[in-house]
Amino acid sequence: MWREIKTIVLIGVCSAVWVAYIFINPYEGNIDLSELILQLSGSAGEFCLGTSLPELIGFMLRMLPNYIIMLVLGINIYRYFCTASVYIFSRCSKRYKWYMKIIFYLFVEVLIYEIIFVATAILITVLRYEVVIDYRGFYVSGYHIFLYTIWNLAWILLINICAIKKGSSNSFLMAIGIQIFFTASLNIITILESYNVPDKIIERIINFNPVAHTVLGWHSGVFFNERLMGNHHSMDMSETIVLILIFGISTVLIGNILIQRHDLLVENIEIGVM
Repeated sequence: MWREIKTIVLIGVCSAVWVAYIFINPYEGNIDLSELILQLSGSAGEFCLGTSLPELIGFMLRMLPNYIIMLVLGINIYRYFCTASVYIFSRCSKRYKWYMKIIFYLFVEVLIYEIIFVATAILITVLRYEVVIDYRGFYVSGYHIFLYTIWNLAWILLINICAIKKGSSNSFLMAIGIQIFFTASLNIITILESYNVPDKIIERIINFNPVAHTVLGWHSGVFFNERLMGNHHSMDMSETIVLILIFGISTVLIGNILIQRHDLLVENIEIGVM
């Protein structure tokens, strides 16, 4: 596990340095901590993420570190599934405890990655600009870490659930493809707004898009009381927390059901070797 932690820390640091240098560049030379954190999920200065294609492509680039950590941890846990398959899936009578132990370790790894990523992004920005520490910044930072920890954990588990049946390469491509599809589909908001579609309809469409809930600049609530310019969406933070938790818990339950029913995990399902 220590070797994996070192890899996770390295990915977190490198990813944060890249994102900080490319996307966190305040015009006035100073930035609030809360605003800094909002930059990590699409905001640009005082403006929230828009839904034009160029802005959505920029958002996908900011999400690239998430795709990388999903790939790395997804491969690691899938390999462990394959290594442990003969014993766990054929002899072990306490599969649930084994599975929950794996999820706990995976949760710790993802949490470490998110903490390192956010902390490094803040540190790099402090070295380049003046960062004003505002009280909302601590809450927004914690919310960002929580949200993306559960989001990434759920997708990693989903990748491995699919990998048991379809193979790791296909499952990873499917997971990333789904996220890119939902991100690109946000462009329909720009089209609807050009036709003066009522805001209530647009908000419903956005709320049905899971990727939209990872954009912190689109949220409202006690920690987001100062809305960013251009934000017409105002998703409720508590609603996003509930939806993300449902997503995470669902993947855990589905994975547990599959583990209980699966007798033997193939050694290399990509080529069908038993």
